[in-house]
Amino acid sequence: MAEGTDAGNLVLLQERTTINGGKLGFATLNSPRSLNALSLDMIRLLDAQLQRWAEDPQIVCVILSGSGEKGLCDPRPSRSCAQSTGA
Repeated sequence: MAEGTDAGNLVLLQERTTINGGKLGFATLNSPRSLNALSLDMIRLLDAQLQRWAEDPQIVCVILSGSGEKGLCDPRPSRSCAQSTGA
């Protein structure tokens, strides 16, 4: 995977090849209006991609970031995530 987006751009995923041939995985939470609070869709996307990267011997590092200027991720569950889990 060179680069891509998932589920309406909630999580932006990218891979870049390093000078020595290894690969870096990048996952960017892309919901700045909610301070990138994790929704159930975001969690599912991240989980699936992190599992793929864990199984890929070429991945040497995964970098998680959040879009926007206020922070990586709101620690409170998003409304949709809270509703679906009963939290």
